[in-house]
Amino acid sequence: MIQNERQYSTTKTQVEKFAAVIAQLRNDLDASNHIHPRLRQAEIDGMESLLADLLKEIDEYEATRG
Repeated sequence: MIQNERQYSTTKTQVEKFAAVIAQLRNDLDASNHIHPRLRQAEIDGMESLLADLLKEIDEYEATRG
């Protein structure tokens, strides 16, 4: 749970980084021959789940700010 502006700022930065990594993983999904596509997709799914959690925390914090 985000409790202050510092945590809010840090979480927003994490969201940007997660989104960038997910985009890169999606681009590599077709190009990568050394990692099985199902394993790569599981990695993407896990990161998307974490991203969704962070976005939910941001929404909840923004709702309490007014």
